[in-house]
Amino acid sequence: MPEANEKKSIAIVGGGVTGLVCSYRLSQLGFDVDLFEAGSRLGGQISSYSTDGFLFEAGPNTVLGSSRHLSDLVTDLGLRSEVIGANLSAKRRYVFNSNGFFEVSPNPLSFLTSSLMSPYGKFRAASSLFRLLPRLQGNESIQELFAKVFGEEFAEKLIHLFTIGVYAGNSKELLAKHAIPNIFSAFDSSNSLMGAIKKIKSQRSHSSRLSGQSLPQIYSFNGGLSQLISTLATKTAHSTYLRTPVKKLIFGSNGVYLNEGKKHYKKVVLALNYSSAITLLKSSDLIAQSLDFDVEAANVVSVGLGLKAKIHLNGFGVLVDPSIGLNTLGVLIPSKIFSKRAPIGCDSLTLIMGGTFHPTFANRTDEEILHTATSDVLRLFGVGASEIVQSHVWRHPQGIIQPTKKTIESIKNLETLLLNYEAVTYANPLAGGVGVPQRVAQAIGIVDSICSTS
Repeated sequence: MPEANEKKSIAIVGGGVTGLVCSYRLSQLGFDVDLFEAGSRLGGQISSYSTDGFLFEAGPNTVLGSSRHLSDLVTDLGLRSEVIGANLSAKRRYVFNSNGFFEVSPNPLSFLTSSLMSPYGKFRAASSLFRLLPRLQGNESIQELFAKVFGEEFAEKLIHLFTIGVYAGNSKELLAKHAIPNIFSAFDSSNSLMGAIKKIKSQRSHSSRLSGQSLPQIYSFNGGLSQLISTLATKTAHSTYLRTPVKKLIFGSNGVYLNEGKKHYKKVVLALNYSSAITLLKSSDLIAQSLDFDVEAANVVSVGLGLKAKIHLNGFGVLVDPSIGLNTLGVLIPSKIFSKRAPIGCDSLTLIMGGTFHPTFANRTDEEILHTATSDVLRLFGVGASEIVQSHVWRHPQGIIQPTKKTIESIKNLETLLLNYEAVTYANPLAGGVGVPQRVAQAIGIVDSICSTS
């Protein structure tokens, strides 16, 4: 633990991307920053593994969308030359259900050419172009929102699966206002579908203009997303403390002390996963042990497979209809998305398994998980176990917070309680949605808030 006691001291608890960006920016601005990470590595769920010509991601595989904050950060870190955009084939997405594969697109209007929907379902969805958008109450689930706009079939056959791909959760339970805030806002503030689409596109182009130099819509780095983490880690190494869990916050007249440390801090930023933050606040007597601040989260298992052959699909990945009985919710195909993710003549797959549909799946052994993954891959792609030359299992307990009514209420109650403790800031894991750009934007917002009150 550090011993010096200097001005503008800030403690960051948690070494994921949010904590690292906070530490990096605050240090640049002249604050005395210390970052504490309980584990032996930084990056949180972001972790890249390279072996025998394959490059796997244990967590997020790509960065999606324009973000001026992330774009500026990439430039500032000198990583522009390391950015790799997705191949053109990554625009293709597939759905797998009991009738086989169907090509789909994130574009809501692409359903007109998809055989996934019935003629009536297409007609109902197409008619939304000529309807006034419905009035929203603010408490609609993702399923309800899209059913109101495009019809039940569109919501069930497309949006439900895309929600599984992002949250590993049920679109009927996730609140649209918090899960997809930009889309919800566009629908809520527009009279027509075309007006909403224009607002969404305007948000993206505005972000690109502010950043000065746009990045690809889908991208990563030559060394995987861990290259962003390792660069941030190098920049903040002088003030980062690994294997240093913070178990208690002690409030004194000069500020906040961590554990039994001698250094006090004017501000503490909790950039932790939600359950760890609640445990810390309860052990610090900021929250009564009896109070219920539980949230709903998905236990996610990521399985990386290296194949010595090519699969027949050429696209971003596959969303799997949970009604067909597989434990796999979706499959990313990194070797199709980016170049140099697998040796020549080979492919790589990342299976997303478990989620809220199979909540206990993560409790299985690695051998059981790999057996199930191999079985699912055989059914999906016709790839047998003899063609799998690399296999890796990564678990993410409570890996994706679910923006359900219960979760939102718990987080709001926590934020209200923390208003009594100005020295503590909690990094809400749902702020702005999920994804690397959202976490970077959140970190910059926290930094701006600290600067405005210092």
